[in-house]
Amino acid sequence: MSLLKPRGPTPFYPKCQTHSDLALDCKCHCQDCDTPVCESCVSSTVHKGHKIVDMKTALQNKKEVLQRDLQELETNIYPAYQKIASTLSEIPKSITDLKALMDSKDIRIVSTYKSRNDEFRKLLLDKFSPQKFNGNIQNDHQNGPPSASSFALEEPVTPRRTTGAEPSPTKRPQLDEASFTTVCNTGYKDLHSVACVDDEKIWTSGLNKTMKLFNLRGNHEKSMDTTSGVAPLDITVTKCGDLVYVDYRKGTVNIIKGTPTSDQVIIRRNKWKPRNVCTTSSGDFLVVMVSDDDYKSQIVRFSDSKEKQIIQFGDTGKPLFSSTISSKYISENRNLDICVSDSEANAVVVLTQAGKLRFRYPVSTSATKKEFKPIGITTDSQSRILASDLNNRKIHILDQDGQFLGSIDNCQLETPWGLCVDSRDNLFVAEYNTGDVKKIQYYKQTN
Repeated sequence: MSLLKPRGPTPFYPKCQTHSDLALDCKCHCQDCDTPVCESCVSSTVHKGHKIVDMKTALQNKKEVLQRDLQELETNIYPAYQKIASTLSEIPKSITDLKALMDSKDIRIVSTYKSRNDEFRKLLLDKFSPQKFNGNIQNDHQNGPPSASSFALEEPVTPRRTTGAEPSPTKRPQLDEASFTTVCNTGYKDLHSVACVDDEKIWTSGLNKTMKLFNLRGNHEKSMDTTSGVAPLDITVTKCGDLVYVDYRKGTVNIIKGTPTSDQVIIRRNKWKPRNVCTTSSGDFLVVMVSDDDYKSQIVRFSDSKEKQIIQFGDTGKPLFSSTISSKYISENRNLDICVSDSEANAVVVLTQAGKLRFRYPVSTSATKKEFKPIGITTDSQSRILASDLNNRKIHILDQDGQFLGSIDNCQLETPWGLCVDSRDNLFVAEYNTGDVKKIQYYKQTN
């Protein structure tokens, strides 16, 4: 007689929402998109090149996140929040929920867990940080909109490093002289934005309603139109490869996703209009917004459609950004700093993840022949900041603490505008007047 080993509980796999008609179990997990996937999802182009793990591994990873979050809530965050009566109710509930999830065998529930600790940390910072300026700027400008120099901007504090940042990879040596190739002519008379989908494709947009996808051989693969029929002010791409654009006429940020594609509004904010947008390593959106009266500028962090953080003033109550509606391209650095090209203020503005001013670049204007006019901005795997200088037709390269490392000025750049960098640190430059996208190699390639 043979003895059978007792079996564990039967796992409950989540059903695939993408292929709901097939009623397939999601037995794998996409690490890039942080979502359960079925066998049809894995074989689709949506998750091509993504890191796919089996659900058992994903479950173990989620349990580790649960354990860390539970420990942090119980030992650090909750004791501090005991001083803040108005927020107490949510923390104990989260702790209770986390404990229940730790003991749960239901993969459907555990696999969809999303941490709220960042949100709780942010609330904690807000409660104990210096009080924000509460004045009404509009009252100071009854005779018309202010100029960029009509009020003083917040001065930088001593630069400090941000904790919790993603570690930098092996350092890549920078080339003595950059080289370039022209990827394509997009056909735009006024090309302003470029966004990397992966190492093989880029989205572009100009001053018309159509956004175009190109591969690096210069072939035009796809076009998508804005729902309002006007040109998008900015574009970006999510980790899953979905196209996101700013519809200034409707005052929304939209995402195009799925097969067949659907265009959805993900961000709309009363009395404020989106101007520029980027995605972050955590999947949040950082959106530059201007007030309906065009007098004020701020950065708002959204998780999906939920507002998480507003950045507008420094600790002394002075604005961090110029007040005009001119473009303010934005990018998150690898150390989690927020980098903004404030063209009207003629400066690159770099903030910590919590919204504290670290530095402005340049400290003086002597580094450039003409007035520094930053437009596009991006960051690379070495936490270096790259900003396009429209007036001087070059790209400035800074380290993460604002030190000037050099410039790219030998690639026949003509009206350099939008920028993006792929995973190999190839720089893509959108030229406003020519409609060309140039691919620039400024690092030595390593195996």
